[in-house]
Amino acid sequence: MVAVGAAVPCVCPRHWEAFAGIFVLLGRVMGGGGVRLHMAEGTGTDASGPVVRVVQANVPQREKWRPEWIEPNFARHLAMSLPEAGEPDPDIVIWPETSATFLINEHAGARRRIGDVAERLDAIVITGAPRVERTATATRAYNSAVAIDGRGTIGATADKRHLVPFGEYLPLREILSRIGLDKLAQGRGDFSAGTGEGILDLPGLPDAKALICYEVIFDDEAATDGPRPGWLLSLTNDAWFGTLTGPDQHFAMARFRAVEQALPMVRAAGTGISAVVDAYGQVRARLRLGEAGVISARLPQSGQQSLFAIAGDWPTVGMCFLILVMAIAGKTTIRRRVVR
Repeated sequence: MVAVGAAVPCVCPRHWEAFAGIFVLLGRVMGGGGVRLHMAEGTGTDASGPVVRVVQANVPQREKWRPEWIEPNFARHLAMSLPEAGEPDPDIVIWPETSATFLINEHAGARRRIGDVAERLDAIVITGAPRVERTATATRAYNSAVAIDGRGTIGATADKRHLVPFGEYLPLREILSRIGLDKLAQGRGDFSAGTGEGILDLPGLPDAKALICYEVIFDDEAATDGPRPGWLLSLTNDAWFGTLTGPDQHFAMARFRAVEQALPMVRAAGTGISAVVDAYGQVRARLRLGEAGVISARLPQSGQQSLFAIAGDWPTVGMCFLILVMAIAGKTTIRRRVVR
């Protein structure tokens, strides 16, 4: 929109035409959004949809990885996963990014305890956790979302694909480590980037497209080449930002992905902002920043596949190209008039 507005005066040399063009463009965007939201009224709630329970334990970053806090924080997530009297049993329990602060695939006892909760609720527990793959020649660590069933078995895994440089890995490590540089975040070694679409195949439930941490700010990460998922799952730890504007900005950008893909999004953040967002970007339920609590809500319906989900950025690229052509043509016309 900035490019379009800046190009209008080039296309329309008269001032009133430029201003009129800008207002028409803005009105079209805002009006179109208003019409779409009006069409969304009364939709998005599915009485038969699965019940999701989002756990926001509000664990401070300074405590998250300290050895003496690992067990208390883990037990807190387990306790908060169980509904109180009068609350519905969930079909899916969701913990935030790296809620399990240990290698989930190598900790059978912890998986069994998660499985006990899943079995009691007849649900799936999805948690963010680090995991490793070991071979004879290498060990690779991943920042993952894992789905654990009532047997304590990892049934589905999605690894973070878009890693944070200097946070989750050190670029050019062989060179930069020689001059004393390392990651800014805690932990030895680097995470490896995941592969695949990041789809969690959940038996008997809609498949989820997992977006871990800041992956959710990239529109191409939310897109899929294969079958369309039923919903978007955003796991994050925004405790790094404290109470500054970062968590609010991150949440606002996450809502854009729901609108672009016309899919509901469930967001679990360690210290906030956790939320359930429908396919039109409307917040159905949320927990505030710095608040410990849970969300219990039905997963909203998905919307009709959007143009953006089908065509991506190509319509925008085409519009920019058309504006460039019009701007060049307008300038050429003005020069001819001046010469005459």
